[in-house]
Amino acid sequence: MTSEAPAPAAVVVTAVKDGAALPEWLSAGKELWASGKPDQALAAWDKGVAGLPSQQRLIAVAAFYDRPSADKALSRLDEIPGAFLTRGLYRGHDAFYAAVHAEPESRQAVLSRVRELTGIRSAAVTTAGRLNQSLNGEAPVVQAAAIKQSGGRESFVKAAAAPATATGNGSGATSAGHPPAAAGTEDYRFDGRAEPIRAAFRAGQWREVEERSRPLLLEAGGRWEVWWWMGRAVLGQGRAAEADNYLSRAAELNPGVADVWLSRAIASQERGDHGRAVVYLEQARSLAPSSPEVWFNLGYSRQALGNKSLAEEEWGRFLQLAGDSSRYASLRRYVEQRLGR
Repeated sequence: MTSEAPAPAAVVVTAVKDGAALPEWLSAGKELWASGKPDQALAAWDKGVAGLPSQQRLIAVAAFYDRPSADKALSRLDEIPGAFLTRGLYRGHDAFYAAVHAEPESRQAVLSRVRELTGIRSAAVTTAGRLNQSLNGEAPVVQAAAIKQSGGRESFVKAAAAPATATGNGSGATSAGHPPAAAGTEDYRFDGRAEPIRAAFRAGQWREVEERSRPLLLEAGGRWEVWWWMGRAVLGQGRAAEADNYLSRAAELNPGVADVWLSRAIASQERGDHGRAVVYLEQARSLAPSSPEVWFNLGYSRQALGNKSLAEEEWGRFLQLAGDSSRYASLRRYVEQRLGR
C-alpha cells in the first residue's frame, strides 16, 4: 500500500495590538504549542480560523512543502503575539498555514516586521474569507517558499514546485498521497541531479531511481529526500527489509514528512509486521489526517491484525476522503469488496 509525500505548509500573519487580548482559541493553541503539543495546537487553530469573519484581515506570508520549515517560520515570528499555523490545501496538496489575529491600527507595521523577520517580500494582506478559500484548495493566497542554507545561515527563498510521485508495493493495491517537501532549493547542483530521479520515481522505474540516488547518499547524505528515494526504490523492487534501513534515516532527518512514515509502514506490511505498520501509520495520520492512503493502509493492517470493527471504521473514513476520485478507484474497489458493498 503506497503513497506520496507530504506537502507544503503556508505561513499567514495578521496584526495584534500590543496588550490586546488574543481570542480564546488562539491563546489556547499557543499554550498547547508551548507545552510541546503541536498537534493539539493545530486542531485548536484549525477550528478558530474556520470561524473567523470572512472580512477579517490577515497577512499571508508564504507556503512551505514541509512542516519543519513551517515551524521554523513560526519561530521567526515568535515576537508577534498571535502567529500560529493552521492546516489546509495548497495547489491541491496538504499544507500548513499560519496567522496572527488582526488589529487594523497595527496591521501595516506588523506586515513590515513580518517581512523583516522572514525576508519574504511577497507577504501581503488578505482576508479570512480568501484564506479559507485557499485552505479548501481554491486560488492560493500565498507563494511557496523553502529554507535555503548559505554559509551556515538559513533564509527563506521561493520554492520549486513539489514533484508528484506514485509508487506500488507489489500487493496489487496502490495509494496516492502528498508531494514531498520541496527538494533542491538549498543546493541547485543537487536539484539538477534530483530532477531525473523524480522523473524516474514518477514513472515507477525503481532500478533507475536506485542507481541515480546511491551516489547522492555520499554527496548529499544530509538530505532526507535521498534516503527516502532509496528506500522507496528498493521497496519497489521487493526488498522491504533493506528499504527500512534507508527510510529510518529519512525519518531521523525529517520526522515531519508523513510519507516517510507511510513508506515505513508499507515496508512493515511487506514483512508481515502489521503491528509495527500501525505505529508508523498513526504517526503519518498525525501529520496528514486528511490523507486517504493513510486511512486505507490503517484499515488494511487492522484487518490483518484481526481488528475488523476498527478496520471498517478506518476504511469508511478512507471512502469519505477519497470520494469519487478516479485516483483512488482501485483502492475503493478493494475496500468495497471487503465491506460487502
